[in-house]
Amino acid sequence: MDFSRVGAVEEDGPSYCAHVQLRDGSKKRHLRGPSRPDKQSAQEDLESMRAAASGMSREDGFAAMKIEADELKAGKAPKEVGFIE
Repeated sequence: MDFSRVGAVEEDGPSYCAHVQLRDGSKKRHLRGPSRPDKQSAQEDLESMRAAASGMSREDGFAAMKIEADELKAGKAPKEVGFIE
């Protein structure tokens, strides 16, 4: 699946966060990155989440984006490319 256009940056009061929403059957699944003080930082988080899912199936890609979002929330540096071993 092509994940290069999934998600968006959302404004949440005084901060911004990356948000990816995908449909899993009849359920909507949501992933959110950490809150950031500026839109550019949240956009970088979104790009990192997309990169983590690059070249994967829908299910694997969503799992990879969740892992990346959790790592971003934990303060780890964003990825430029992603993979699962």
